[in-house]
Amino acid sequence: MKNYLNQAQTILRKTIFFAIFALALVSCNENMPNATVKIGNLYYDLYFNKKEAEVTAWSKRTDENIKTLETADIPETIEYCGTTYTVTGIRNYAFEWCENLKSVSIPNTVVRIGIWAFNDCYELTSITIPNSVKSIGEYAFSDCKNLRQVTFGDGLEKIEAHAFVGCSSLISICIPDGITDIDYGTFCACTSLESITIPKSVTIINENVIEGCISLKSIVVDPLNTIYDSRDNCNAIIETASNTLIAGCSKTIVPNSVTNIGSRAFNNCSSLDSIIIPNSVTTIGNYAFCSSGLQKLTIGDGVSSIGDFAFLDCHNLQSITIPDNVTSIGRGAFADCDTLQTITLPNGLASIENGTFSGCEKLESVIIPNSVTRIGQSAFSECYALKSLSIGNNVSTIESLAFKYCAQLESINFPSSVTNVGALAVAGCYNLTSIKCYATIPPKIIEYITPDHHGGSYTYVELGENCSKATLYVPAGSVEAYKKADQWKDFGSILPL
Repeated sequence: MKNYLNQAQTILRKTIFFAIFALALVSCNENMPNATVKIGNLYYDLYFNKKEAEVTAWSKRTDENIKTLETADIPETIEYCGTTYTVTGIRNYAFEWCENLKSVSIPNTVVRIGIWAFNDCYELTSITIPNSVKSIGEYAFSDCKNLRQVTFGDGLEKIEAHAFVGCSSLISICIPDGITDIDYGTFCACTSLESITIPKSVTIINENVIEGCISLKSIVVDPLNTIYDSRDNCNAIIETASNTLIAGCSKTIVPNSVTNIGSRAFNNCSSLDSIIIPNSVTTIGNYAFCSSGLQKLTIGDGVSSIGDFAFLDCHNLQSITIPDNVTSIGRGAFADCDTLQTITLPNGLASIENGTFSGCEKLESVIIPNSVTRIGQSAFSECYALKSLSIGNNVSTIESLAFKYCAQLESINFPSSVTNVGALAVAGCYNLTSIKCYATIPPKIIEYITPDHHGGSYTYVELGENCSKATLYVPAGSVEAYKKADQWKDFGSILPL
């Protein structure tokens, strides 16, 4: 009997301990809901201590009534077991994939709308955000494709990244005064958006805010904003202190006071068909005009630097003249401009970076100026129509794959300055019949290593598969040296120049 009592006391002590421990956990984390209940046609997370409730997504994926929900009238308060709870939030994913949801009423007690809260609510046509809401989470209304009107309350402080991405029926946005931060891609791919107004309170605008808004005609920044402006009715957002144009549209006119075109400023602006970059501009940022609809481009004489992928995928751009002041053109800057036929490179250009003109399928001729010392990896790869190539007299390095698949090239001249040539530099040049190399010492062949599908790698050392059929012309006194040099000796024949 005594043993039994001892065991009972031990169990009781453990039970009390774990009960106290559990209560301590609950009290230490007031952000964890105490219960989830269904009231009416919605689910709520309840917080007992705070007497607050949030609309939640719990059981949404298995409750057919939630999946087919057409109307959601969220009340200010709910009653549960004799206690009144104030509804203060819409939790993450609460109405995600409610594809039949047509209308939502949000009470003036809700403070936050969570991430992905209304994602893919295809039938939702309008939403009114009450004054009580302070923040809208990431992707909260993403891909609400029929959402035409959004009315923001005056209490809103933050719209998080991609909150309205893909709302392709949204026509206009007036962001309320009080917002300080517009996050990445907030209105990205809102393809029907025609106008946007930035209030004076905004101090941070991140990249891609209006990327892909191809119908945008009006961009206005409140004149009282001290960080950003839209000077001279330019229909763009300009960072005032740095004179950097950070976001534009098809109707943008770049003011003469702008000194920089920012990264992704016109990215995916497919409705942009022409632009004049004034002489005041010195830099064009990374991806600045990537995937735009540019057909006509004028670059001012003040530009000295063109960033990585600045004009990538500009499929309508047929010709371009780069002014002589440009000394730097970034990686892939004109890659996949597949209708580009002519380009004039500046005399001050120091190098041609990796992939700068790769995939320019219609490019027929290139003159590389004497200022260039390096031609980067894949710089002209897949320029299928390239027939005429002139390499400047100061190039010392031609990297791997530089002219891969330039199938129309019949001959290439390497200047005497060349000391290094990368493997596969002329791979896929199937019509190549001759290379003239003016270097008295055979240039070193730099191997090219690429991973295989088994966790290992392949190492290439050959210049190209057609070299064995081509003739190599070299200085008369260097013929024997080339005949003994690895890879160079593999040419079909080696003759004096």
